[in-house]
Amino acid sequence: MNSIETMPGDADAVVAAARAGDESAFTMLVQRYRRELHLHCYRMLGSFTDAEDLVQGTFLRAWRHRESLQGGPGLRAWLYRIATNTCLDALRRSSRRVSSLRSFAEVPWLQPYPDRLLDEVAPARPSRTPSSSPRKQSHWRFSRPSSSFRPGSGRC
Repeated sequence: MNSIETMPGDADAVVAAARAGDESAFTMLVQRYRRELHLHCYRMLGSFTDAEDLVQGTFLRAWRHRESLQGGPGLRAWLYRIATNTCLDALRRSSRRVSSLRSFAEVPWLQPYPDRLLDEVAPARPSRTPSSSPRKQSHWRFSRPSSSFRPGSGRC
């Protein structure tokens, strides 16, 4: 196995090493997505601890199918697809169903996500402020809903 330290800055070499079975290269590629994958799984499941387990399951599936690993921007999408499928499989196997629901407080497995961990998942792109917008703020208008809108009609 190749050591990741022998390939500084060469992303293609790191991807090739991960595909070839270098655990440290694979870990280097996927570890930076751990927290956002955890948040993604949490949003699908509503359980902090189940999300932790399924992120591990995501990384195991990714490791088993590392030959299809692509570098660059496709890596994140590939991991999200695996995480989504892992969560959907877990939901299918789960017997957690609510027959009637008056509020989310009644869902026994719904766990809050710790605020301190949300700070670790920063947006990939900086948010646009009105001053950085290409249009002047005075040009933005909000229109009234159309009079032809009827709730439940599906028309806007």
